[in-house]
Amino acid sequence: MSHSRTEIQYNCQVTVNQASLNGSWAIYLFFGTPPSDTSDWPRNNVGMLSILGQAPGVPNRDRVVSQSDSLTWALRHSGIDTEGKTGPVVEYLEREFVWGVSQNDPTADRPKLINPKDLRDVKLVVSKRKVEYPDDLTQKPTFGQPLDVLNVTEKSYWPDGQ
Repeated sequence: MSHSRTEIQYNCQVTVNQASLNGSWAIYLFFGTPPSDTSDWPRNNVGMLSILGQAPGVPNRDRVVSQSDSLTWALRHSGIDTEGKTGPVVEYLEREFVWGVSQNDPTADRPKLINPKDLRDVKLVVSKRKVEYPDDLTQKPTFGQPLDVLNVTEKSYWPDGQ
């Protein structure tokens, strides 16, 4: 089978215990430093995992939840070539990938910034895998095995002085 295009797809797997915080909260993924105003986060992120809280006063269930977000489109939108060598992409991710946490606060005009260190059992892993798209559009793409990209998810957002 002949392949017309090959690309490397990048994904971020986010896993966390939803009982880390009570109420509704979210983990946001960014390229570059997030806006200081958390109400701008929904318009500036490249991925997110939302936790919908229980009724007021009821703690969230002690359960691990997980979600995978594709970073490929956001990388391309940022001018990064995902069809070429992986080295420049990994360097970009090591430099620019940041994640942060905000929690809905019904008493405030914007979500509350949360220190990521306050989360239980949080794990973020960026992986890459080769995808070959066939010339014949009636055929399915071929997916390679995902490989973890190390040292990418170490930067979390917590401004100095908070």
